[in-house]
Amino acid sequence: MGILAQLTATGLVNGMIYALVAFGFIAVYRVTNVVNFAQGEFLMVGGFVALVLHQVGLPWPIVLLGGVATTALLGAVVHRVALQPAGRGASVESLVIITIGVSFLLRGVAQLIWGSDPLPVPPFTGGEPISMLGFSLPPQALWILLFGPIVAALLWLFFTRTTLGLSLRACAENRSGADLVGIDGWRMGRVAFALGCGLAGLAGVLLTPLSFVSFSVGVLLGFKGFTAAILGGLRSFPAAAAGGLLLGLLESYSAGYLSSAYRDVVTFVVLLVVLLVRPQGFVRGGRATHAATETTSMTDVLSGSAGLRRNLPGLVAVAAAVAVMPLVLSRATLAAFVFAGLIAMVAVGVVLLLGYAGQISLGHASLMGVGGYASAFLTMKAGWPPLAALLVGVVVACVIAWAIARIIFRFEGFYLAMATLGLTIIFTVVATQWTSVTGGSNGVPGIRPFSIGGLTFGSTTANLYLAWGLALLTVVFALQLVNSRFGRSMRAIKGSEQAAVALGVEPARVKRQVFVISAALAAIAGSLYVHYASLAHPGSFDLFQAINILVAVVVGGMQTVWGGPLGAVFMTLVPEWIQRLLPGAQAGQVEQIVFGLVLIVVMVLRPGGITGLVRDGAAWVRARLRTRRPAPMTPVALAEEPPDPPRRPAGPPGPVLVLQGVAKSFGGLRALQPLDLTVERGSITALIGPNGAGKTTAFNCIAGALRPDAGTVVLDGERLDTVAEHDVVRRGLVRTFQNVQLFRDMTALENVMVGCHSWTGAGPVEAALRIGRHRREEAEIVARARRWLAFVGLADVADRPAGTLPFGHQRMLELARALAAEPSVLLLDEPAAGLNRIEKDELVGLLRRVQGLGITLLLVEHDMTLVMDLAEQIVVLDHGSVIARGTPSEVQADPSVIEAYLGAPA
Repeated sequence: MGILAQLTATGLVNGMIYALVAFGFIAVYRVTNVVNFAQGEFLMVGGFVALVLHQVGLPWPIVLLGGVATTALLGAVVHRVALQPAGRGASVESLVIITIGVSFLLRGVAQLIWGSDPLPVPPFTGGEPISMLGFSLPPQALWILLFGPIVAALLWLFFTRTTLGLSLRACAENRSGADLVGIDGWRMGRVAFALGCGLAGLAGVLLTPLSFVSFSVGVLLGFKGFTAAILGGLRSFPAAAAGGLLLGLLESYSAGYLSSAYRDVVTFVVLLVVLLVRPQGFVRGGRATHAATETTSMTDVLSGSAGLRRNLPGLVAVAAAVAVMPLVLSRATLAAFVFAGLIAMVAVGVVLLLGYAGQISLGHASLMGVGGYASAFLTMKAGWPPLAALLVGVVVACVIAWAIARIIFRFEGFYLAMATLGLTIIFTVVATQWTSVTGGSNGVPGIRPFSIGGLTFGSTTANLYLAWGLALLTVVFALQLVNSRFGRSMRAIKGSEQAAVALGVEPARVKRQVFVISAALAAIAGSLYVHYASLAHPGSFDLFQAINILVAVVVGGMQTVWGGPLGAVFMTLVPEWIQRLLPGAQAGQVEQIVFGLVLIVVMVLRPGGITGLVRDGAAWVRARLRTRRPAPMTPVALAEEPPDPPRRPAGPPGPVLVLQGVAKSFGGLRALQPLDLTVERGSITALIGPNGAGKTTAFNCIAGALRPDAGTVVLDGERLDTVAEHDVVRRGLVRTFQNVQLFRDMTALENVMVGCHSWTGAGPVEAALRIGRHRREEAEIVARARRWLAFVGLADVADRPAGTLPFGHQRMLELARALAAEPSVLLLDEPAAGLNRIEKDELVGLLRRVQGLGITLLLVEHDMTLVMDLAEQIVVLDHGSVIARGTPSEVQADPSVIEAYLGAPA
């Protein structure tokens, strides 16, 4: 009973610290939608401030206030200097990378000032431990237990009862609406960061007297605080407090009854289990996902989608440079370039994951470690040949990546970054503690050189050629992958996940495949790494190495395959320069500061990295050499001949789309009453009504974006309401969007090629190796895409980026992309929105031609002139209910429609 009581008390104290850190995560996220990856480092700053103030002899109330005030002010400064300049349209990944840079910067500065050794902080009050009910706690622990509930209550009161708190909530719920009523969103963001970072500082001031303060104390505590915040649905302070306490208890019990060495593994397991079983945490409606944002803030980069032929000069140049390196470089520099080649392999995989799929990973160093330790163990202890050991390491790394991805990629945004941070932490724990396999903190020394059959790579020169040969093969592999069906699906997800899903792309599957591919590349590099270094050591695959890889990708350019190798070379040269300038101990500290600053500065000022600079320079030269102006944009000229016959055979006359009793509610609001709708094959039907009538809800229920609460949606005899959204297009139904959802960084031709995704099937291996169905499918979809562009009059702009087209052309491009999916039913959501009268007249003619191809049209539109001219049947909704249906003349004469929507004629 005494052990249980002691473990419980210890767990509650630790859990309250996790809760305080979680409060900071929630305060920032619920206002800004940013997860502050530097939250743990602000806890560290609070601890060091407490240490300094104690050393000058200030009383503990001043110490407490000083720690909170300093971290709050620092948080506001970080928001103003690093996050606000990135802009409101910045993507989730760019903001996460900035906060990662802040965390590295703070950690490096702390290490430079206070050193690497843990430092004790005096407690608030002295005295003997307090014993009761079978447990004993120091007085400082009681302060923690006291402050936790008080802070939770004050936060609840602040956000629900004060004007400032309500303003913060308004920004969280509707940033644009808050702007309209005079609430300064940027100011609210600074307040939220100040509040969140101040809470982390409070946790640091309270915790460090119980243990110590050091530059590395924040990483693990930040991860545990995030897990508690997830348990709170990233919005509820009481639920986060409960989550923190639960996490603390689980850790304490596992340490007491199992092994303290693996207590940190509990947090990682809890995070994955919660995301798998109850992603909304302890609260109903918690924010378990982050809405994907379409952004152009990171697209000012060198195109990574150019074909292999256009990249051949670059490949030859790099190969030639590597070939002459042994003739001109010292042995030490050659060794550094060996490691750079291996990091380049990993970085190319991370470019695919981050730059093309929009997912941040902090776990690729640990995946390298999986490959490295597998090779070390199997070659040293089991006598396996290195190549076989490498393949086993690749398989293990891919299985780990697949397992994590199966859980994480159901969500968007920052979850992979935090999960892979946990993976890196856990890998370090396992590599340090599992001494029988990993050698513990000493690692596995004496690993023999890599060999394939009788060919041994024993010299530095041989390893240089091996590393960079594989790195260039990886670049070729990635270039082939990017310029394929699979690569277009990656880029489409990054551009507009909503549109990609509507065209048949399954985001979770694509992201999962990219993550597994990048894990395989990391494992190969890790295996070669330990064979060249003759040592597998935990320090080679820790968080610092993970950040190095991320910095390499960001600096090189995250949206081009070449960013990986360029960044890897940068990461090779900069540490060498720093080590030459500074003594050994200081060099490592300055590296953290430099890398943190680089992440922040590049993401704020030059998101394209080195390749972006190259592209801008090339564009400047071309502009100076241009002797004539480009030809003006030609007007839309529709093709006289239709595209090839549709792949989907036309069905018999009669109903093609039938809705029966379809209803949908949001909370207590009934957005759609039981709706019955029948659309005849080959017809044009319009769904009209005032704003809020339920038109978009009905569209989303038909297209699979929403699951109806009741009723059925049937297309050609098949139910759609039970089908995943990405599978709806394969049944023959495609939609467009009220706000044009193009893949802005892809060309017009590539946009339409994505429309062909649902009836092609070449996978990533076929694409990368140019085997199987790939060549045949590519030739077919290029030809079809060009014909669909000609059909809508955009043949002349096929190679222009979609985001540079005039708005009217963008509308036509979205239509061409939808038609490329070969639908039997096409849903058009306000297709005339934003068009002028001439463009609307052209649209009417074009849609009649589409109808002539045997495609059924169902549209939502507010332009009644267009509707009455085009539609054969009109259904009128008001407050979620059908109030009229019939021909245009019948609807125009219906009194209920006149009263609810059309109005009486003047």
